Amino acid sequence: RREGGKNAAHLLTPHPVLELDHLFCTSVHAGSFSSFAITSAHQVFGWGMNNYGQLGWEVPREKGKAGDGFYSPRVIESLSGKSVTSISSGEHHSLALTKDGQVFSFGRSTYGRLGRADVDVNSDEPYEHPAVVKGIQGKVSSIATGVSVSAAVTETGQVYVWGYGETCQLGKGADEADEATPVLMRSSKNFSGNTAFQVSFGAQHAAMVAKE
Repeated sequence: RREGGKNAAHLLTPHPVLELDHLFCTSVHAGSFSSFAITSAHQVFGWGMNNYGQLGWEVPREKGKAGDGFYSPRVIESLSGKSVTSISSGEHHSLALTKDGQVFSFGRSTYGRLGRADVDVNSDEPYEHPAVVKGIQGKVSSIATGVSVSAAVTETGQVYVWGYGETCQLGKGADEADEATPVLMRSSKNFSGNTAFQVSFGAQHAAMVAKE
């Protein structure tokens, strides 16, 4: 919803999203500037900023025209037919996890946050068309995004990470290099022998649920 001025306080009180009121939503996700909802029929709705294609919609390429935001939910047609079960969105990029364990990424490519070899990480062009993140061995059970980082956890408890490395969120110790495609999180003294279930990113840190 778009509200301003004297009505801005109205946004501080929870209200139903009326455009989705007639649908059965199974999950929701909020990124830095975008929101998503997934229905029981695997339809994905998105709203918010789309300046880098992080909502999966076309970004205008005309000179001087930036990608505008969307103030109410719209079906993300580029994810239709993919049986999406989960969405995670960072600041300017998003991941989508499908029923068969594939991960799709779209949005801003800098720092390697999309994890795709088919994009130019040195370009600031938007990549609004979702494409599969390759290089992950096994079926993915959960996904996570931070500001400029991404992760995927497999059914066997392996963690793959990619994106911005200088905040050490990728779990590579003193190695702060960016990763343009997924790399398996290294074993360490504390993590060795553990099985991961979930990863979550903050602005400059990460947390993980695992068991021995």
